[in-house]
Amino acid sequence: MPAATRRAAGPLATRYKYLTARNTALLGALLEGLRNAGYLRIYGWIGAGILLVTLLLTLFDRHFDPQFPRRWRDGLAESFYAAVKIATAGQVPGRTNRLGWLGRVWQGVWLLPAIALVAFVTSSVTSVLTTQSLHHQINSLQDVRDQPVGVLAGTVEEDYGRTQGLTLRSYDDLDQASAALLAGEVQAVMADAPMLEYHAHTHPELPVKVVGRLFNRDRYGFALPLNSPRTRDITLEVLKAVESGQVEQLRLRYFGRNP
Repeated sequence: MPAATRRAAGPLATRYKYLTARNTALLGALLEGLRNAGYLRIYGWIGAGILLVTLLLTLFDRHFDPQFPRRWRDGLAESFYAAVKIATAGQVPGRTNRLGWLGRVWQGVWLLPAIALVAFVTSSVTSVLTTQSLHHQINSLQDVRDQPVGVLAGTVEEDYGRTQGLTLRSYDDLDQASAALLAGEVQAVMADAPMLEYHAHTHPELPVKVVGRLFNRDRYGFALPLNSPRTRDITLEVLKAVESGQVEQLRLRYFGRNP
């Protein structure tokens, strides 16, 4: 064994990234977010108000409009459509104004809460989706500082995580770590970027993705004896492979188009 070594290094910079779970149940996550934010309860009151307006419109038209459907099922359906139209557009579809100028004023007044209602629903859904998107973004150690992070046992990532004060859970391999991630035991898995990218690329059936920027950067290289005559040749070959696109072809083959 030589007393000292030197690396023949090319521009193959890499280090750690995170593996996280993809959100495949978007509707379920959205409903959960709306419930946690208290919006579902408000939506419930809005729905109850629409049903009340439906009943009142039905009773009103059955009494004053001889052409209104006499069957309750048909009448309620017509009134429900009208109530939704009033709530979302401030308009009463295909209905005769039986209150004269007062009816027109009433329709104008309804335009304001209708606009506010549509704006409220849109903004609440947007805010929940934005919050969930930010919650699942991991760009630095600060984003997982208070969350459990999976690492491979006995690796430098495990040592690095401990020095950074992270809450770690160690696993024997990436298969176990991915299973723990999908089970919700950890928020993310930290490992060498190429390992995570290869794992995600070769397991397309798993709802996982590699996120975040490289941190604690380092370079891969070939260990050679100090002052080895092969150092320059290997370095030139690596650079040639990069410039010719061979390294990019290998990256696509083993890591996919979006590592």
